[in-house]
Amino acid sequence: ELKDHSTFGNHLKVVNHSTSEGVDGFIEVDNTNMTGISFTQDIRYVTSNAVAALPKTFEIWLNVSKDAGDGRLGTIVGNYNGTTPGYQVEIRENGLLSLWWRPVYNKGARVDFDTSKVDLRTGEWTHLAVTVDIANNVANCYVNGVLVETAAPVQDAHEKKLVEMDMSTNPYVYIGTNDLTQNERWLQNARIHSVALYDDMRTAEEIACDYAD
Repeated sequence: ELKDHSTFGNHLKVVNHSTSEGVDGFIEVDNTNMTGISFTQDIRYVTSNAVAALPKTFEIWLNVSKDAGDGRLGTIVGNYNGTTPGYQVEIRENGLLSLWWRPVYNKGARVDFDTSKVDLRTGEWTHLAVTVDIANNVANCYVNGVLVETAAPVQDAHEKKLVEMDMSTNPYVYIGTNDLTQNERWLQNARIHSVALYDDMRTAEEIACDYAD
């Protein structure tokens, strides 16, 4: 069963990738057993309504298998499609957590968080928060309510700059996958319990309270 726990109407649609047919549904939230949902290549979750604002904070409860291996695990949340302005939070090779920030096709910034500080392959439910500080050109990563790293875009990124982006041409957000038709990265060896996006940069105190709740 998929339940609605959103408050702003940006509900989810379950879409069959091969047919593009979808039905309205919501991520399962079981506060007792914390089961969450897993993902496949064929089934995608996307917001039914537009998310017009550019997120500056991503908060996710997820569980990544400790046996996930060193391959690229895929997209946690984002709207990147390779054509219009977009973003995504992804687990890359060797457990590397990355924030993609692309104002134009294949150009923009990527922030990689050090796996010695951030490795989500624990086999345990983890509260992850990523905040985007455009003014200082850095992103912050919190794990279980604690700031573990502040990182700037990597040196080999195209622009090495976090900038404001207009989401009007790409307002739908995908969970557990992205919107690339040729190079789709669905999330593997992991389950997601909940996702929250904020259009401001949440403070350390707010994130700690969200984790405690």
